[in-house]
Amino acid sequence: MDLEFDPFNSDASLPEQRELFRDCFPEACGSSVESTGHYRWKFHSIRNEPPSYEYSVWRSNPRKLLGYYAALPFRYSVGGSTFSCGMVCDVMTHSAARGKGIFTKIGRYATEDLRSKGIDFTSGYPIRPEVIPGHLKVGWEVAQELPLYLKVLRSNALLKSSIARYFTGIVNVGLRLFALLTRSRVSGSGQARVDIESAADFLNRQDDRYERFFSRWSALRKVHLIKDRAFLRWRLGAPESEYHVIAVVRGTDIDGMAIVRVTELKGVPCLAVLDLMLVEEDGQASRDLIGAMESFALSRSCETIGMMIRSDRARRASLLWRGFVRTPFTFKLIIKLLSERAKEARLLDPSMFDVMWIDSDDL
Repeated sequence: MDLEFDPFNSDASLPEQRELFRDCFPEACGSSVESTGHYRWKFHSIRNEPPSYEYSVWRSNPRKLLGYYAALPFRYSVGGSTFSCGMVCDVMTHSAARGKGIFTKIGRYATEDLRSKGIDFTSGYPIRPEVIPGHLKVGWEVAQELPLYLKVLRSNALLKSSIARYFTGIVNVGLRLFALLTRSRVSGSGQARVDIESAADFLNRQDDRYERFFSRWSALRKVHLIKDRAFLRWRLGAPESEYHVIAVVRGTDIDGMAIVRVTELKGVPCLAVLDLMLVEEDGQASRDLIGAMESFALSRSCETIGMMIRSDRARRASLLWRGFVRTPFTFKLIIKLLSERAKEARLLDPSMFDVMWIDSDDL
């Protein structure tokens, strides 16, 4: 089979790319993620030049798009220096062409081109375990395991497809009792308050309180995503998506904040926590944030609260004592080091990154 590897030209070939997307991600068909508008937002609206890196592999005769590989230009602070990262996503191989080495070949082609463009490292969060061997073949390594932690608030959707649905009322009573024991109630000291507002309203505030908080938070991290307002406006600006910011405010200063979204996980209404930023992992701000999350989740008819978080961070934030359980679902952060300075920075050390869903393209 004759193959052609090229930078992807969306002006000429977007219909073929969307057809390939539907073939590779049938679960997304009919959702906003399938739309051209979502593609344009994701790959062509971030304020960077270029706004994304896109690659394609074509069968020569007859000509057909068999594979696609993309990376988003994220920036990380590593020991106070800015490193460029290609956050790899939407990697696709047509179902009729799998098992022929195409995934490995386009992965090598794309990451070598990213290296030539001065990208320091690539990151990825593969949702299908079967693609990980293909990444490892071209130099990626697993840097972290990121379990999914859940707090169950109601059981209606969880039990509706099993015989246990007849006991939903009893189970919900038990969950309410459990919540009384584990709930992190918002502090009533009067010294702090909890603000919940849309992400757009939060980011449009004409003050520098977020910048002051981010400076305090980032000073305690070895490696972190640079989440300035411009980045957050893009990241939280996906079409047909609504994000909220929950912030613990003392005076004019933020002590901790979370970015959340109402969504579904495996058909269960869930308040997904994209980011949890705490100066003190087990301080009052942590308890206030989780208490506010519970109230907000219940007000939006969510049955669970979920977050992807490193297990040692979960322990420091006392998630177990606050009613969260570690599920069998585990995400992986994979990294490929491209530059010499990235190799010298020990980025594969599991303790280096504090990543959550905000670092990926998910949710």
